[in-house]
Amino acid sequence: MDDHLATGKYSSRDQVLLTALELLAGKDKVRNRKLAALRQSLEEEFANQVEDLPVIATHLRSEFDLPNQDAHHRDVGVTSIAKQQLADVVAQIKKGNKESEVSWFNDLLIHLQYIANNPDQLAFADEHDELNIRRQCVQIRETLYETGNRIAYRLLVTVNSGRIVLHAVIPATF
Repeated sequence: MDDHLATGKYSSRDQVLLTALELLAGKDKVRNRKLAALRQSLEEEFANQVEDLPVIATHLRSEFDLPNQDAHHRDVGVTSIAKQQLADVVAQIKKGNKESEVSWFNDLLIHLQYIANNPDQLAFADEHDELNIRRQCVQIRETLYETGNRIAYRLLVTVNSGRIVLHAVIPATF
């Protein structure tokens, strides 16, 4: 606290504490919004309203003029929230370098297929315990998908009866 007071930005210890509490409250609001979106995404999965990855991949390849590649993405589903997040990431990358966009997307598809084949290698996500899911055999897991340009994305998936469903593509912060 003394370090913060020494900067001259704060006039008292109370002001430092108030600022810290405001920052924490803001982080809580963001976290609650993310958890609400994840709950909504899980409800899509439980209602069987999830699209298969090949359908999403074909759609995104067409929308962003990416080359078509044959790939077998069995047992991977994508919720509407994750689909929008994928489209947002591809659009952002497209603003930069077309080759990066193609490489990122193709590598992501390979990564998703790998985790579909090896879901037990994924760590449980913090959200798994926080959401207190009551449905049997549903596990919220996470993986970090890193790209060659030092940008990483946290992927949240559920594992249920041998099928994974992608629920979120979140830029990772370090």
